Amino acid sequence: MQEENQNNHDNKNSLKPFQFVESTTLPVPTSAVDARHEYPYGRTAQQADGRQMHLRDYWRIIRRRLWVPISVVFIAVTLMTVYMLRSPSIYEGKTTIQIDNEQKNSFTLKELRIGADDTLYINTQLKNLLNPNIAYQVARTLDLEHNPNFQPKRRRFADVADSRPRTLQVTSGRSEEQADMDRLADYIEELMDVIEIGRLRDTRLVEIKYRHKDRELAKKITDTWGDVFIKNDLETRRASSRDSEEFLKYRISQVTLELRTAEEKLLNYRRNNEVIDFGEKESTVIARLSGLNTALLEAENERKSLEGIYQQAQAADPATIPDVQRDEYIRDLNKRLTELKQARSNLIVVYTPEWPEVKKVDQQIAQVEGELRAAQQRIIGGISNRYHAALQREESIRKALNEQKGETLKSNEGAIQAKILQQDVETNRRLLDNLLQSQKELEVNTASLSLTNNIRVTHYSAMPRIPVAPHRVQNVLLAFVISLVAGLGLAIFLDYLNNKIESVEDIDRYLALPALGVIPVFSGSKGRKLLAGSQNGSKELAPPGVSSGQVILTQVESTSSLAESYRQLRTAVLLSSAEHAPRTILVTSSQPTEGKTTTSVNLAISLAQTGSSVLLVDADLRRPRAHKIFNLKNTRGSCNYLAGDSDLASLIQTALPNLYVLPAGPLPPNPAELLGSQRMRQMVETLTQNFDYVVIDSPPVASFADGLILSSLVEGVIIVVKAGITSREMAQRTKANLQAVGARVLGVVVNHIKLQPHDYYYYSTYYSRYYYNQDSEEAGDGREPVRRREKEAEEEMTAEV
Repeated sequence: MQEENQNNHDNKNSLKPFQFVESTTLPVPTSAVDARHEYPYGRTAQQADGRQMHLRDYWRIIRRRLWVPISVVFIAVTLMTVYMLRSPSIYEGKTTIQIDNEQKNSFTLKELRIGADDTLYINTQLKNLLNPNIAYQVARTLDLEHNPNFQPKRRRFADVADSRPRTLQVTSGRSEEQADMDRLADYIEELMDVIEIGRLRDTRLVEIKYRHKDRELAKKITDTWGDVFIKNDLETRRASSRDSEEFLKYRISQVTLELRTAEEKLLNYRRNNEVIDFGEKESTVIARLSGLNTALLEAENERKSLEGIYQQAQAADPATIPDVQRDEYIRDLNKRLTELKQARSNLIVVYTPEWPEVKKVDQQIAQVEGELRAAQQRIIGGISNRYHAALQREESIRKALNEQKGETLKSNEGAIQAKILQQDVETNRRLLDNLLQSQKELEVNTASLSLTNNIRVTHYSAMPRIPVAPHRVQNVLLAFVISLVAGLGLAIFLDYLNNKIESVEDIDRYLALPALGVIPVFSGSKGRKLLAGSQNGSKELAPPGVSSGQVILTQVESTSSLAESYRQLRTAVLLSSAEHAPRTILVTSSQPTEGKTTTSVNLAISLAQTGSSVLLVDADLRRPRAHKIFNLKNTRGSCNYLAGDSDLASLIQTALPNLYVLPAGPLPPNPAELLGSQRMRQMVETLTQNFDYVVIDSPPVASFADGLILSSLVEGVIIVVKAGITSREMAQRTKANLQAVGARVLGVVVNHIKLQPHDYYYYSTYYSRYYYNQDSEEAGDGREPVRRREKEAEEEMTAEV
């Protein structure tokens, strides 16, 4: 088979380059027979463009822009780390107090009555713990105003003029303490903002927490807060006892005077009327008068007692009335109201006041408050009714007594009057005894306050050692996670905004065409070596006319990734057709500077390395560049032949072994008319009969119609796109234009792609280099066995095609 292939090449070389067989019949291009191109993957461009995205597609997107999430994560983590390192450590002081059952003010000499478990009382004390007056006393006790470690936010950012000491001004109607609280308002607000009060679940223990960067100050504030609260509670209870004691003293002195007055009246009446004894038996009138008098005294005492309660109910807060506080129904309502307010506080942390659940709780709170007000009004109304009933009863008894007195005076005015005075004396004496008994009980209650306090500190705060904030490691990890997610999303978003063709996946997805080759960005060293060698293995330098911006295969090593890329492109082109490899190939692009000329030159060189005769036709009659790459003359070329010069063989120049170039020649004024002429079709047929492969370099399709005209004369068209430059829309429009004129698009070459270590092409390059290195080691210093083996493999592949 190798011998036949060698003979075949010898026969072809016998025709080159001057023994031309002129064609007299015009060929019918394959594209004209079947203008419809079957996509290699069995789907149309629309189907390929609309396919679903898989996780691996997102992974490719992220992998291609891996610098985006890495940059975002690096910046975010660095900023958070710097912020955490600059943030001061926060320490927490924690003081625990215990609130026992509320002690009632009602005492007897025999027993000390303790109230039951009162949740309302504990909740009230929790609210009292957050009283600004306590914060004021803590600030005064610890002298926070002159403590440099305690700086309120307002004072911290205040102007110099505002930070000067302010003089205390006491105006009329304003106490000195209130003015002092106004002066320390910033410190009070700072304490109230940071202090935390919380009850331990299912216990009577309450924790007081305060956080500050000074650990000693955090401990002092919580301890002082608990001590001030206990002191205020004791003072409030003692103040209430003092008020009751003063009231009892006043009533005792008043009743004592009334008793003395009643005794003197009785004594004087007996002396003046000579009434000594009333006897054991009294008449019915006297007994009735005595009963009315007793009833009147009881009614007066009841009315006076109810009058005090009634006046208190009219003036004081309904919640402070003893009858209201003792009512079980009101206690239940207060308990329900506390629970509902606590539930609303929990909901408002997560939701807004407009949330349906919050509104529902607000309605329930309003309903319970309405029921509570109704119940209080009911009790107040009952007190009012009892007072008015007692007043009416007193008036009715007084009226009956007055009537009975008139009747009694007729019978025994002296005896009855003495009896009335006696009753006044006894009533006042019993009332005085009751008041003295209540005074003794109150003295016992006041003395017990200092011995049985129901609020006490169970645990003072220890000196904090470990800071509770900021959570540096947690915040840095959180910044890492959030920035990683944001970086991945940004990478996907940037890919969504980018409409450039970046990879082979984009060719498959948006163009539904096979990727014939991937040409990486070349980054060779200064000592570039020739890939193409002579038959005996000698190396040649690149033609002197090659531009520094052009990279052709004769300038790089055969083991380089760039050389391997063009070998893969050559193989893909030779295997692009089922029956035989396309002999006439048009290389075009969408727009200039996409590398179509470099691709056509390197493809021609790669095909020539197989031993086949290859002709490179520079059909870019507007900006020809092939002659510059090979440092050839451009005085005569294809334009001369198309204009009437029939000697085509004299226009062809030799560039490299097995590689010939047909330059463009002088630039014509009407390139499209020359390329669309019958003579151009005849020239392509003549060149096809005399060369194994004809590679035609044409202008960009999107700019000129030259490429579309030439695409109908060749067996295959290769579209060159530049990674990161060519837009998807431009490439799709180029493909559509070519297919519209019946061109057979072989595939796409992705040029100037930046390969990463994770790209699939990297591995093929790695194994290619590994293969060549292994062969080099086996061959020693010379590479001739390697080149010979490569040439034999390529000849076998060409023969099979």
